[in-house]
Amino acid sequence: MEEVVFKKTYVNCPAAYPRNHPTSTMHPDDRLIVQAAIYEPKELTQPLKGAPTLIFHAANGMPREAMIPFFEDLYQLLKDNSIQLNGIISFEAVNQCNSNIINEKFLGDTYEWNDGPRDLLSGLSYLRFGRHPLMMSGPLIGMGHSVGGNIVLSLAETNPHFFCMVLGLEAMVLPDEARIDMRDSYAAQSYKRRDIWPDLETVKDRMAKNPAFKNWDPRAFGLYLKYGFRELPTQLYPNERGVTLSTDKHAETHLFVQRSKKPDAEVPFEREEPHEVFNDLLKIEVPKMFLCAQSSFIGVFEEYYPAKMKPGDEFVMIPGSHLVPYEQPKVVAEAFVPFIKKNYFQYVEDREKNIKTPRKRMIDQEFADLMNSRDSKL
Repeated sequence: MEEVVFKKTYVNCPAAYPRNHPTSTMHPDDRLIVQAAIYEPKELTQPLKGAPTLIFHAANGMPREAMIPFFEDLYQLLKDNSIQLNGIISFEAVNQCNSNIINEKFLGDTYEWNDGPRDLLSGLSYLRFGRHPLMMSGPLIGMGHSVGGNIVLSLAETNPHFFCMVLGLEAMVLPDEARIDMRDSYAAQSYKRRDIWPDLETVKDRMAKNPAFKNWDPRAFGLYLKYGFRELPTQLYPNERGVTLSTDKHAETHLFVQRSKKPDAEVPFEREEPHEVFNDLLKIEVPKMFLCAQSSFIGVFEEYYPAKMKPGDEFVMIPGSHLVPYEQPKVVAEAFVPFIKKNYFQYVEDREKNIKTPRKRMIDQEFADLMNSRDSKL
């Protein structure tokens, strides 16, 4: 199903070390892997010079492969608008899906979102140092869904020109006014969820009857079933048989929340990164767009975003829930395309001007005259 437009390869990249929290790994010396899924168009024999590559980061608990219908729709729509996408490099957190399976012997009991942008940069740097063609051919467009949006935006805040633009898809960046008791969040649903079934057919039957999936695009739902589950036994369940989640419910819960660092905290759980990244959004120097769904808890705080936006930035609302890229992949792609088109061609124009701008390696007379235009105060 997923091999229609793209050919897919996986690359295991080194995650950031050391981690931001001492119990993120079982032992302080443990090294983790962050896996990149690389999607290259079958119709291209090699990347086109100057064409963009999309860097995507997945949400919590969702196999990134379930985004392939969105990637396919976005690819075709951009092509219809004279933009040839060289490919897509998709990441997940170190405790999610394939990376979770690779790292399961080493994962601790804490996941700090601030490790996410460090892992993303480490993975992309590994690919660039290895001279992967997608990292050497053109500009990078950053995009992330939910916590993935937080991670991409955070990387853009600390590396202002790493991407040519950034796109937050239901990105978990929230004003301080949006603070909630984390016991009322998705975390409460995650740790209570069932995570062992006798076989995949039982999973398919149960999920098909689950209201949460009733609006999903059939392509995305099929890929979720294919990549969101794995066979038992596992590191966590060595004596069980059947199937379980690729992202176990413990990892999913640890990503949603962490224990409060304040021993006398009124609420025992916290997650500060959504507010930290929101408060620093003005540090991003490239164009940014936020796409939110009307039935999502994030869109409720629409009024707070203008203060964190610069001229040319956009905030767009569309029908759907927090899982809108799986429900309406083409609608989401259509919403992003005008912004990508405008800013990609602006990037190309600005880059040409930059190339033609003369560089004066040696200090010239004009520079010297300016330096000597007033008496020294030293």
